[in-house]
Amino acid sequence: MPFLALSEGMLYQQTVIVKDSELGIVIRVFEIVNSTGKKLTLFDLINAKSFQVNDDIYSVGLSDYLNNQIEQSLVCSQHLSRGVNNFLKFDEGSKTYEKLDKIIRILEISSLLKSGVSPSIFQSTMLGKDPLFWFEEWNQFGSLLLKIMSWMENEG
Repeated sequence: MPFLALSEGMLYQQTVIVKDSELGIVIRVFEIVNSTGKKLTLFDLINAKSFQVNDDIYSVGLSDYLNNQIEQSLVCSQHLSRGVNNFLKFDEGSKTYEKLDKIIRILEISSLLKSGVSPSIFQSTMLGKDPLFWFEEWNQFGSLLLKIMSWMENEG
């Protein structure tokens, strides 16, 4: 259901897409909205594709899922917070991480190394993956990645 809102003298339209919409519709909305704005990132596209996964636990999409998972992990491990927050650029205002794309790149490299393939990250390869891949990789390696990120950030 679209609605209009005024913000700082500009008119904005918000479009809500129902959960069971076809991926083509979602992508088309992204294309239209983005035709006059900044280019979508690889993570934006993977996040949009993640709504295809038919599992209620992942229905929030990859971005919100990762934000929630990281938040839960850091509550249990406060010593990781500073490093992870810096590494992933935590935004206090929105309470989200601005650099979640780092996670998908690390997960892709990890996947390639496990397969014995020389790591090289191609956008087309990453977009071609089943969206469930990103959730499963995070579930398997997320806590280790947070420790690595924290260590890397703390070591400078």
